[in-house]
Amino acid sequence: MIGLRKGFIGILNEKATELNIQKDDFIVLHCIIHQQNLFSMSIRLQNVMNVVVKTINFIRSRGLNHRQIKAFFDKISAEYNDVTYYCKVRGLSKRKILKRFYELRNEIADFMKIKDKPLSELSDPKLICDLAFLGDLTGYLNELNLKLQKQGQLSAYENIAYAQYAEELKLLLEQFSNRFSDFKNMEDCFSLFATPTKYNVQNAPIHLEMELIEIQENSLLKSKFEHVELCDFYKKYLEENNIPQLRKFARRLICAFGSTYKFKQFFSLMKVNKSTHRTRLTDDNLENSLRLCISGINPNIDGLVSQIQAQVSH
Repeated sequence: MIGLRKGFIGILNEKATELNIQKDDFIVLHCIIHQQNLFSMSIRLQNVMNVVVKTINFIRSRGLNHRQIKAFFDKISAEYNDVTYYCKVRGLSKRKILKRFYELRNEIADFMKIKDKPLSELSDPKLICDLAFLGDLTGYLNELNLKLQKQGQLSAYENIAYAQYAEELKLLLEQFSNRFSDFKNMEDCFSLFATPTKYNVQNAPIHLEMELIEIQENSLLKSKFEHVELCDFYKKYLEENNIPQLRKFARRLICAFGSTYKFKQFFSLMKVNKSTHRTRLTDDNLENSLRLCISGINPNIDGLVSQIQAQVSH
């Protein structure tokens, strides 16, 4: 996607050159949701996941074990009646699995003893602390992920020193900084976009200075800015004729973030539609299907069908 020559960005730049379009008109940002998923994978603590995955696979991969543990949970009136599989590609499920495993750790340990598969790890305070820490951390990352799509705590071991997790948090912070370096480079642009009524005009691009001055001297616009959503302020209260450059600047940034979720949704839908079970689907049909899936317009199926002549008998 982001290759300078063969990737999508490289091809787009070549086309822009052919059409005499200035490259400065493009904002190149790696999908924010994808980068958040990538730096989330940098979390280590593999000792925790090894125990969790090994135990869950032992229970769920054997029908007898699965039935027995459900009956066991029901007999002792456990908070949950089952354990769930861990799927690496479904990142948002990791928090739920870790949370459930943590809360059922005593019951699971008792069941494994009954099956002659004792888990000595579940009696290790450090591993239990690691399990709680990892569960809370993935919970915060899940919350961030869901916020990006526009759609927790170590209470049992508060007395254990948090310094042992400093390295994990430092690594996560480094990954966050590296992954979002392109956003860091545009920090001034984001600040101008988010606070046009307070931004220092001297730091703004020359072509935006006069329009920023006009906004900051207009008490009515400043009042509207404080009481409406940011996107609504640019769309409803900045007139195209009076403040064209700032509106254009805002549209570019809004489109960049609005498309990041569509980007992930598009590839998910394409994977579902273009599968081994539908190999005869043509490119034209695939394009039409994907366009329909990601469009916000609801098709009038009944109206379209009524315009087509049904097959008549010969």
